[in-house]
Amino acid sequence: STGFGLFLYSLFIVIVDIGGLQSGVLRTLGQNPLAAYIIHEMIMRGFHNLTPDDSDLWWGSLIFAIFFGTTFMMVRYLEKHRLFLRL
Repeated sequence: STGFGLFLYSLFIVIVDIGGLQSGVLRTLGQNPLAAYIIHEMIMRGFHNLTPDDSDLWWGSLIFAIFFGTTFMMVRYLEKHRLFLRL
């Protein structure tokens, strides 16, 4: 899995840094990754009981979309108001 991770990392370097392609979602999450991680953990604990292990694909996809959208909106709010968590 380390080799695959390094391959994806090198692919992102070529596409983003050399090619200049940007994604708004990845830019937002990348500007405030510590806040995104903290928010992600808090929301994940709340959504964990909504999806049992044997749930249908449509239910898991719906819960993931709501989970990701909620996380993204909270991180976007922080970005819009220029609130960044830094080490």
